[in-house]
Amino acid sequence: MLDIQLKQIVQLSQMLDKWGVPHKIMLPDGKEFGALEVVTKKTRARAPSPYPIGTLKNYFLPFVKDLQPGEVAAIPAGEFDLEVLRGSLAGWASREWGIKTNTSCINRTSKTIEILRLS
Repeated sequence: MLDIQLKQIVQLSQMLDKWGVPHKIMLPDGKEFGALEVVTKKTRARAPSPYPIGTLKNYFLPFVKDLQPGEVAAIPAGEFDLEVLRGSLAGWASREWGIKTNTSCINRTSKTIEILRLS
């Protein structure tokens, strides 16, 4: 960066400070001007699954693979955690059939996941 460019950035930062405008100018060489705190976007980390990859899908797929719009399936939880099984099933259904094409719930009495294909 040329000195004249740096000088203009410094003047701009000082002017914004005088006006009370929060700002942050970050140059490629690492120099920073202004007091505004830059917050980096947090990435959401998924919790590791307690089951090997594909185990849940292989379990529930026979119950739902031929499900047509308007039909309901009840998948027994078996050895799986109800919440984890429902999450895997709902994710698969949304990817396979599309978003908002199904609804599901946990039936704790019968220990099943119920899924209704809407369209």
